[in-house]
Amino acid sequence: MITTSYHDLLTMYGGEQLEAEQRVYIYVQQPKRYKTPEDIARKDADIARQIERMQRLIDDLRDYRVALAQRYAELETMPYTRVLTLKRDPSYKGRITYWVTITRRMSDGTETDELCEQFHGQDRAKAFARFAALQKQYPGIASVKDVARRSWE
Repeated sequence: MITTSYHDLLTMYGGEQLEAEQRVYIYVQQPKRYKTPEDIARKDADIARQIERMQRLIDDLRDYRVALAQRYAELETMPYTRVLTLKRDPSYKGRITYWVTITRRMSDGTETDELCEQFHGQDRAKAFARFAALQKQYPGIASVKDVARRSWE
């Protein structure tokens, strides 16, 4: 049997996608419903093809698990920097929200939020105080303060 890689799981519409869903449908009937030897032989051949297809799918999923383990090892050993951000987020009807986030930025460009806190507009002072406290808690952290009014406000 030829082994295929997990990339077959992601191949749709003639190319590899970022995500995909695999569904398996098999139509079976009670064996006594088949009335001729030809019907039985045809169904048996169909089931044999389905079993082969399932084996390929199982092999692909095993390869996918190996790829997941490799990605896990990459993420655990990859160098990263933390970025502390205070962002002003204007919304409809003049409502303002402040976001204080600590983002882990990996060397390959992957970003994950380690901390994400929301403050409503009237709690602006609390957001700034939290930002300052986190700067003291993490000395040397890269900080971004994006609190200027937008041109369209």
